[in-house]
Amino acid sequence: PSVTDEGHIRIILKAVLAIFSAQPMLVRRAGPIKICGTIHGDYEGLLRILKTCRHPSTENPYLFLGNIVGRGRNSIASLTLLFCYKLLYPDAVTILRAKSEGAQMCRSYGFYDEIKRLFNIKLFKFFMQVIYEMPVCCVVNEAIFCVGSGLSPEIMGGDLSGIAEAQRPCDIPNSGLIHDLMLAYPEQGTSVYRLYGNDCYYGEEVVTAFCQAAGMDLVVRTSFVEDGYSYFANRKLITIFGVPNYTGELDNDGAVLAVDANSNRHLIIIRPAIQLIEPFALINYFARGYDRQYFMDEGVDTVEARPNGRTPPRSFLSVIICSYSTT
Repeated sequence: PSVTDEGHIRIILKAVLAIFSAQPMLVRRAGPIKICGTIHGDYEGLLRILKTCRHPSTENPYLFLGNIVGRGRNSIASLTLLFCYKLLYPDAVTILRAKSEGAQMCRSYGFYDEIKRLFNIKLFKFFMQVIYEMPVCCVVNEAIFCVGSGLSPEIMGGDLSGIAEAQRPCDIPNSGLIHDLMLAYPEQGTSVYRLYGNDCYYGEEVVTAFCQAAGMDLVVRTSFVEDGYSYFANRKLITIFGVPNYTGELDNDGAVLAVDANSNRHLIIIRPAIQLIEPFALINYFARGYDRQYFMDEGVDTVEARPNGRTPPRSFLSVIICSYSTT
């Protein structure tokens, strides 16, 4: 079956909603794990990340920091593919939400328009119902604090219980803990928190104080940076950006942060390149159940379905759809 069928998408959304609802707002994971930043609806860039770093599996876990939708042309395909991986590997694929996964941002930067053009407003509301249940933070190896954007005065004492206890479903509020985690920005020259309208900025001293109080070695967030990554606060904070060739117009690098079980870290840099990949191609590959590989661009490039070389199931999406459509 084609995953572009609305009924199939609804089955996937219903299934992944149950998983997100059962997870806390603050997820804890152990390495090894690959941490990936902003996608912004760039399906081609997402596939380049998965090809470079190998596709998710129980042996190759991923953490996506959010900003998956908006701006790019293929937000539905990007988010749906990650939801499929979440269904296949619930504990090995962790997906956070960031500022782009708010109702206003979704309406302003293309996600709403894409769903309305291809499907209908009711499906957009279903996507948002799922998004409102997604976690907002992840702690890796009890030492690396991963978040969409920022730090909040409410966690400066090192107590993260307020995140885990935050109420869901929720949009991004105008102020408070969840707002800060998704919308606060690091700023050079700022020593404390600085408010400007609804925006919050924090400086190097804030990062250092938080890491000391919470027992963290590093804060990882996501936003656009031309080199794919940027350090702040004496390397206590790193900003990573997932996709190269942002919006198809920039020559930026992408970066993925790989963390092992001992919290040793290295960056995987993805250089800009031009690739044309049909939207939903990899999702449809899974749905149709080809044997091993989906060939793009008449065999010039290859995306492997499973990194371990084993033949993938006949169609994991078909299994998911059949399983959850009977519940």
